[in-house]
Amino acid sequence: MPALPSQRPSVRFAAGLLVLCGLLASVAAQARGFCVATAAELQHALDLASDGGPYVDENVTIQIVSGTYLTPGQAFTSKALETTSGLTIEGGFAPGCPGVARDASTTVLDGQGVNGVLILRRPHAWTTVRHLTLQNGNSDVGAGLQVNYDVTPTERVAVNHVIVRGNHASGAGGGMYLRGAAPAGFLGVDVRWALVVDNAAGDDGGAINALATSGGARVERSTIIGNSAAGSTVGGVTCGCPQACLIKAVYAWGNSTSSLHLFVPSSVACVDADVRTGVAPYYESSNLSAEPIFVDAAGGDYRVRTDSPGFRACLDLVPQDVDLDDGIYQTPGTSSHILTTFGAYGDVPFADAFDG
Repeated sequence: MPALPSQRPSVRFAAGLLVLCGLLASVAAQARGFCVATAAELQHALDLASDGGPYVDENVTIQIVSGTYLTPGQAFTSKALETTSGLTIEGGFAPGCPGVARDASTTVLDGQGVNGVLILRRPHAWTTVRHLTLQNGNSDVGAGLQVNYDVTPTERVAVNHVIVRGNHASGAGGGMYLRGAAPAGFLGVDVRWALVVDNAAGDDGGAINALATSGGARVERSTIIGNSAAGSTVGGVTCGCPQACLIKAVYAWGNSTSSLHLFVPSSVACVDADVRTGVAPYYESSNLSAEPIFVDAAGGDYRVRTDSPGFRACLDLVPQDVDLDDGIYQTPGTSSHILTTFGAYGDVPFADAFDG
């Protein structure tokens, strides 16, 4: 995050060096940033922003240097049940955390098959997670990412540019369990540019369990493939909120037994799903039910081929910026509209006679 050079003192901990990236004033609260490069530093920064920590009532951004971070005997955890100051966790940085975050695949939080990966409870403050891979978690709920479980939130949860894979929950939300809230007309839970594959749950939402206690919820520009749930529950995405769920530009395929389950009338556009269940949408546009064709799904490459259903088939009124791996969207069209590809990736190999 940007900071003046004079505002970048170093703070040394027993586990290693935690670099203070910035200290800026804001109207609601101070803002503090940390750059971390080890698992111990990451958990320590989370502790500083938790109940009992000195910065619990400051807006905190934790930036993570690219690398693999194994959970230290338990999930990386931060709990702050009363604060109204936000928390942002983002990966993809070079040492020292200069510039902006890039490429979710370069920063991996790994539960090693024995712990949940990342647990955040901050019900009254905005919580943001981005540019991370969350993998190999094993827990009761939200094995890859658990936000605001077992609390009543009053603020928003935003997750974007993430890869969530190989996690298992005995309850709901094998990949992610997300619970947030927002005023009417706003999004309590917002998921964009997510690749969610090969997760499993014992209850609903093998991939994502997205629940807003007020406002709406969104899952957009995401690829949700091959997730499962026990019995007859939903292996893909479950979405519920007092207002509508907004589902757009999503591949949801091969998730047992349903790839998308809606608890409320919702807007569903540019969605390629094999099985949809729940309440019928109030709005539908450009939806498909044809198996997507990926470059190399077996090898983990979920970019779509040019002959895939959904290739440049989603009408957008505004340009998208960058996709999951920070490639520029290839968006041919006219001055009044553009066409983008379903799913988390916008750069399609050889779509324009060269590798995008």
